[in-house]
Amino acid sequence: MKHRYRTIWLILTVCYFISCHPRENASEEPIIEPIDLDISVSKDQAKAIGLEFGKLQNLPLSISIECNGYLDTPPQYKAKISSIVSGKVVKINYLVGDYVGMGNEIIRLESIEFLEIQKNYISVKGNLKYLEDNYLRQKLLSEQNVNAKKDFLQAEKDYFSAKAEFEFIRGKLDILHAPINQIEQGNISPFLSIRSSINGYLTNINTVMGEFVDVEDIIAEIINPEHLHAELNIYEKDALKIKKGQKVELSTKMDTSIILGEVFLIGIKFDQDSRSIPIHVHFPENKNLLPGMYIEGKILLDEKNHLAIPLEGIIRDEQRSFIYTLVETEDDAYILRRNSVTTGEEKNGMVALQFPDVVDTTKLVAVKGVYYLSGTY
Repeated sequence: MKHRYRTIWLILTVCYFISCHPRENASEEPIIEPIDLDISVSKDQAKAIGLEFGKLQNLPLSISIECNGYLDTPPQYKAKISSIVSGKVVKINYLVGDYVGMGNEIIRLESIEFLEIQKNYISVKGNLKYLEDNYLRQKLLSEQNVNAKKDFLQAEKDYFSAKAEFEFIRGKLDILHAPINQIEQGNISPFLSIRSSINGYLTNINTVMGEFVDVEDIIAEIINPEHLHAELNIYEKDALKIKKGQKVELSTKMDTSIILGEVFLIGIKFDQDSRSIPIHVHFPENKNLLPGMYIEGKILLDEKNHLAIPLEGIIRDEQRSFIYTLVETEDDAYILRRNSVTTGEEKNGMVALQFPDVVDTTKLVAVKGVYYLSGTY
């Protein structure tokens, strides 16, 4: 069968191999002659580059999507510790990396503001009893029409205003974990304990001894790694393929062993810059993993038999992959066609394939030596 050829050149490596296998009139024969999307490779050239053919194999492999992200914990397992009053740091009880129990004192402040709150509490509490008695007395007199109405209204106003002020100050002391019983006995102190709001490990301490801490300054940070999970990013083109419950193979740069996880949540909003959505992956507890670690994931879309080819039969070009199908065998040449494929799971030197176009999968394919064909397009 005759074909219309256009002239192309092989990559330099093939030229080297051919030069090592001279034959008569070799200079008259083009190295490879493409026919539209097909290429022609002489049998001598195929032998020189180690080109071999075989059939696609049907193997139990999974099509997968590769992604990456980092390890994280839910918001309720993180804490940033601050104070609602200002003061000077007089004691630091822990170092970064220490485990801290919920309610334990992390830092102690010396605070004039804290003293003023305690003083105001005692003052308002003492006055509240007098105002309450006066209010009840004026109320009784008003009911008996003995006093002026305005006297009762003034007493009522004074009492409820003082009661609101009392509750406000007491609420502040509760938030500060102040010892209310001791304060009510007149035992006030300038020292305030800043305590941990969760169980976890200190990841940061942002102060030193003697430093003045202002209101809402972040003094320390704590993370509880008990509910560690993977936050992976999936690009827009793959988003609709992801389903809750799919298996995920995870690995880190520090440890390439596979950790099997499962898709637990899928984000509902794309990041405008990366055009990706986050997915939340759960996995069994692993003491070797830490929050913030970079992690790579492979989401297994299914677990059925797939057509597969040896890894040596794949050409990878940026984000695309190709294989070469044997279209026709001539007397002295092979006619090959390049087909685009999507690769899946790799196992024991084989890789699963999906074909975006209609392809005759019963034909022989190039399983070795295809690297030297990559320069023909």
